[in-house]
Amino acid sequence: MWSHRHWEDSVAKLHPDDQLFFSHLDRVCGTLRIDSTLAELSVYLATAVDWMRSEYDMQL
Repeated sequence: MWSHRHWEDSVAKLHPDDQLFFSHLDRVCGTLRIDSTLAELSVYLATAVDWMRSEYDMQL
């Protein structure tokens, strides 16, 4: 499937700093998979946005 190919390609293109961010996010929220539920995706995204917002606020 094309979706699996895009998933694998995006993981392969991650910068090492981003890999660290996502590995920490995976430990906290659970690994996001291509077949994750909408609820799991929502928690994952909300957590990621919260972390990025906090990091942005600290830089101001």
